[in-house]
Amino acid sequence: MKNKLKEKSYRSCSTHSTKEVLEMLTPREYQLEALEAINDCWANGITRQLVSLPTGVGKTIIFALLAKLLNTKTLIIAHTEELINQAKEKLEIVWPEADVGIVKAGANEMDSQVVIASVQTASRMKRLGELKQKGFDLLIIDEAHHAAAASYKRLVRELGFFDDNSSKLLVGVTATPKRGDGIGLGSIFQEIVFERSISTMIRGRYLSPLVGKQVHTKVDLGGIGVRAGDFITSELARAVNTRGRNQLIIDNYTAYAEDRKKTLAFCVDVQHAKDLAETFNEHGIAAKAVYGDMDKEERAQSLQDFKDGKYQILTNCLLLTEGFDERAIDCVIMSRPTKSASLFTQMIGRGTRTFPTKKDCLVLDFCDNATRNDLCTYKNTLDGAITPLFAAECDIGIAEGVESPKHEISDSRNQNELQVCQDRVEDIEFFEMSYFAWAPVGDSWHLNLGMKRDIWVRQINGGFLVVAQSDGDITQLSNRPLPLDYALGVAEDWSRRQTTKSAWARKDASWRSLPASQKQLDSLSKMGIQFSHGITKGDAAQLLDKKLNDPATDKQRYFLKRRGVKITHNLTKIGACKLISNLK
Repeated sequence: MKNKLKEKSYRSCSTHSTKEVLEMLTPREYQLEALEAINDCWANGITRQLVSLPTGVGKTIIFALLAKLLNTKTLIIAHTEELINQAKEKLEIVWPEADVGIVKAGANEMDSQVVIASVQTASRMKRLGELKQKGFDLLIIDEAHHAAAASYKRLVRELGFFDDNSSKLLVGVTATPKRGDGIGLGSIFQEIVFERSISTMIRGRYLSPLVGKQVHTKVDLGGIGVRAGDFITSELARAVNTRGRNQLIIDNYTAYAEDRKKTLAFCVDVQHAKDLAETFNEHGIAAKAVYGDMDKEERAQSLQDFKDGKYQILTNCLLLTEGFDERAIDCVIMSRPTKSASLFTQMIGRGTRTFPTKKDCLVLDFCDNATRNDLCTYKNTLDGAITPLFAAECDIGIAEGVESPKHEISDSRNQNELQVCQDRVEDIEFFEMSYFAWAPVGDSWHLNLGMKRDIWVRQINGGFLVVAQSDGDITQLSNRPLPLDYALGVAEDWSRRQTTKSAWARKDASWRSLPASQKQLDSLSKMGIQFSHGITKGDAAQLLDKKLNDPATDKQRYFLKRRGVKITHNLTKIGACKLISNLK
C-alpha cells in the first residue's frame, strides 16, 4: 500500500501527472506536507483521517488538490451554503476541467465525478440511498469538528467508509478538532494525520500577526448557566447586551481601532448584533448586522457592501465563524464571552488571513476571553480532551497594563441594570515570535530541551529539515526542506509538547542568569573557547552547545570520504576528529 496516493494519481489522472498538477497551482510547503502525510498514513492502513490547520491557510485547496490527484469518484460534505460555494470555487481553480455537481435542496447532480453536498440533504434516507449507489471512493468532510453528529455518522457508515476498505479514503479538515462540548472525534476518525498551530503559521508568515487590547469591565458572569461547555445564550445576552456595555465598545473602538478598515464584531445573539450595529451607526460609524434568518439576497448584498467598503463594521452571531474568508479584516471585536476554546479560535481566525495592505489584526476583547482561552499550541486528540501546552506559561497573556479613566454608564432602558465600569485596558501579547534559546550551529539551529531531548533545524537543499530527538529516538518532523521561519515554528510546536512541566529551554529560564558552574568553566577552557569573566550558565551553555555541535569541515568530510567512511549530514567537527583519530 506504500505511496498509494502517488501511484493512484499517476495511474488514474489522464490529463496531468502529479508533478504537473502541483506545479500549476504552486502549493505552499505545508499543503504539500499535508498531502504527503495523507498518502503515507493511507499507505499504512489509516483510511479515516483528520487534518487540522488554522483558519485562512487553504484547507479547501488541500482537499481540492487531493481530489484532483486521486481523480476518482469523490463526495465533499459541507454544512452551509457558503462552504459549498467555497469548495466549488476552489475546485474550479485547482481543477478547472473537473466535472462538479451540487446536491442540496432542489439540486441533485449526483452523476458528476466530484459531488459537493450539504450534510442536511445528503443524510436524508432517499438521497443517501441514491448516493450509496454511486460508489464514492473519496469522502471529504469540511469543518469536520461537526462530524460527531448522528447525521454525519450515518452518512459515513452507509457509504462504506467505516469498513476499513483500503480502496476508500475519508479525510476530514478542520481548524478546531477540539469541540466545546467535549465530545471526541475518535468515533469517526482514526488519527490526526497532519496539524499545524496558529503560532506556527504566523511564525511562517502564512497568517497575519495578532495584536490585542483587553478591556476589563466589572460585568459579573458568575451566575450565568453553562450548557455543552459554554454559557447559556439567553442568560448571557441579558447580561451583556446593554446600552452601557455597547457604548463601552464604541468608546474603545474609537480610541484604538478607528483607523482599521474592516472589523467583525461577534455578538451573543441576533438582537445583540442588531443593537450593537445600531449603536455604531448612532455614532457615525457605518455598521451592519448580519444573521442566519436574514433574507439571503439581503445578506449576500450586505457582505458584498462590506467587502466594497460601504460598511466599516459587520456585527454577527455565530454566522461568520465558518466559511467567511474576507482577507482584509484587520480588527475583531470579541463582544461575546465564551468558555469554548474552539469557538474563540474560530472567531479570532477570521482576522488571521493575510492581505497586501494589512500589517496585523487587532483583537478588542471585552469579555476576558483572552485570559480564559489561549491560542498557543494544543495537543489535539480525538477523544475530546484539550491539553494546553506550557499550561500557565503559555505564550498568550497580558503583556502590559494601560490605565484608562474609570467611567460609569447607566442604561435608561433598564432601571435595574448595574453600572458598567471600565477600570483599565491591557495589551494582549498573543504570541512571542520565539522564547526558546536557539543556538546557531553553522547554517543550522539547535535547541537543547534538557532531559535527553533536543531538536535540530538543519539546512539542506536550500531549505531546512526539522529533526527531533527524545531519549535516543529520532523523529523527522518534516519530510521536505522548509522555509526557515516555518521550520522553526514546526520545531517549537514539538518543543512545547515536550516541555509541559518545564520551561527549561526558554530564553528567560531562571537558571540561565545564574553564574556558570565550575564544570562549564573547565569545559570552556579545555575546548579553547574564549569567554568573559562572570559568564552566566545560559551563555556558557550556548557556547558549549555551538562548539560541541559545530559541523565537520569540508576537509574532514573529504578525508573520511576518501577512506570509505559513510558521512551523515549531522556529522560534527568533534565526531569527525574521533573518526579520523580511529583511522590513524
